[in-house]
Amino acid sequence: MKKHMVLAGVLAGVFGLVMTADATNFEKYLSISETPFSDTELGTDHKSFAFLDYDGDGDLDAFVGRNKRIDYFRNDGTAAAPDFVKVTGTENPFDGVSFSDLVRIAAADIVEDTENYKDIVVCEFDGNEFKVYEYKDDPSPSLTDAGVLSFPGFNMGSHTIITPAFYDVNKDGIDDALIGLDNGTTKYYRGTASFSGGIREFQTPATDPFNGKTVVSSDELAAPALADINGDELDDFVVGGQTNIVYFLGQESGGFGDRVLASGFSGNYQAPVFIDIDNDSQLELFVGQAGANFSNSGYWAIKYIPELSHVIDGLKFMAGITVEQANLDAIDVVVTDPKIIDLADIISSLRIISESQ
Repeated sequence: MKKHMVLAGVLAGVFGLVMTADATNFEKYLSISETPFSDTELGTDHKSFAFLDYDGDGDLDAFVGRNKRIDYFRNDGTAAAPDFVKVTGTENPFDGVSFSDLVRIAAADIVEDTENYKDIVVCEFDGNEFKVYEYKDDPSPSLTDAGVLSFPGFNMGSHTIITPAFYDVNKDGIDDALIGLDNGTTKYYRGTASFSGGIREFQTPATDPFNGKTVVSSDELAAPALADINGDELDDFVVGGQTNIVYFLGQESGGFGDRVLASGFSGNYQAPVFIDIDNDSQLELFVGQAGANFSNSGYWAIKYIPELSHVIDGLKFMAGITVEQANLDAIDVVVTDPKIIDLADIISSLRIISESQ
């Protein structure tokens, strides 16, 4: 019987994971890598990320929702090797725009246009509306107030912290909405091809696979994201909470499996977003947090690598594999750093954090 196992540990040196004859598929290897936000101070307040090609040069730029403002980071690298530099003053399209505490943002195609540009959706702490800022590139790049986005039957006034996210859930080519609430739940609304006043309309879906998929009870905050994190070509549901990140693996029969607590994340107000930042057809994960900054994990850029990889000393890791037996005998730890003598510390650090048939 094959089982999927997710392992976690802390590495004592440069290493590789090698499957034995019992292992059938090395699916995806997950490592915490250096962030492309080089020499940039993000601060210690809450953060959420949105990415779009603001300056029209073919690579993704970043916007970061913070406390009472939105920062703009221009990508001065390339699509394959991003390098974000903070831009201040009037070159930041949100310069001079006043927001309340805990600004949560997301990028999505919301405003009606012929180019299908990504716009920015903003939700403020204790706010009462989803503000839409329309992206235009003619005669020069801009993000301007385009109105308010609404969802049928949704009462914003009953929630203090709301986190919007947009992913194509039903694979129809249109962004759908996942709205994370401060009670740990997520609302799902299907994007339509219809517009009202130039703003995309959303509908309540006939079935909601996200219903009942909540963060751990102590978190009481949901920041949703969607991605295939285990390489089975099914979307998985990832949710950031007050202090934790949980995930629910997609099922071939539809919907999502049981909640699993992700290992290796720390910080407060976790806000994950998946994006292919370096144009290699593989998703990276950016996690906005509070209480930390660039130098000590204000966010983590997590890179999926589908084969053996080397990492530097002391980094945490997670690896997903499918094996014929649910034990660590199917895994060999191969140390390629001659400085490492005691393998016991490395091997004992491995632990199963989830498994499923």
